[in-house]
Amino acid sequence: MEGSGNVVHWSELEMIRALLVDDQPQILEGLEMLLALEPDLEIVGTAQTAQEAIALAHSLQPDIIVMDVRLPGIDGIAATRALGQDLPSGKVVILSLYCDPETRRQAAEAGAQAFVAKHDMTQSLLATIRQIAAQTKQSMGEPAPQCSARDERNV
Repeated sequence: MEGSGNVVHWSELEMIRALLVDDQPQILEGLEMLLALEPDLEIVGTAQTAQEAIALAHSLQPDIIVMDVRLPGIDGIAATRALGQDLPSGKVVILSLYCDPETRRQAAEAGAQAFVAKHDMTQSLLATIRQIAAQTKQSMGEPAPQCSARDERNV
């Protein structure tokens, strides 16, 4: 097969290296299983706390960090802010049950590249990861609008 038209060889895919962060082991395991099925995604690590995520991000240098908002100790928003200062190449996608405007605003101000609601994570998360990974170092002003008005919840 040739790499022309819509045909893409597995070897031609540029792997997206992802670090997954969620304090709930079942969510983390499910997310890892879901993303590991994708031919262009490589899960380079998982973390259950922000501190662990920050350390792993420094050592593993992932392309994308999928970060839950609610974490024990330092939350995902503070971790995103810290990563933006220490590791500007790390692109954070916030994954949360909370899809309200205030949480999205805080995520954007902390430097998150996108925001995806957990209940809509299958297709939206995959599309968002690929979109963010494909972008050059341009700033997105606001997180991607993955939450519709019907999804918004007050915290």
